[in-house]
Amino acid sequence: MTMKKQERQAYLIGVDLPQQAPRVYAVVAETAQEALTRVESLAEEGASISLAGGMAADTVRRLKLKPGEPRLV
Repeated sequence: MTMKKQERQAYLIGVDLPQQAPRVYAVVAETAQEALTRVESLAEEGASISLAGGMAADTVRRLKLKPGEPRLV
């Protein structure tokens, strides 16, 4: 029996900072936790990071998102 490779999905990650407008990043990753970790590495100290949703595959293709690269949307 072979294990099927887990498919990547696009996750929307919200970043809130005091005194600043909220930001949303799109990240293509295998898990939501991986996407959160990618954005967390970019966020400023004191930022609140949360999963905000997902993104359709056709939108991912149109934006030409690459796996593991957070993009501000």
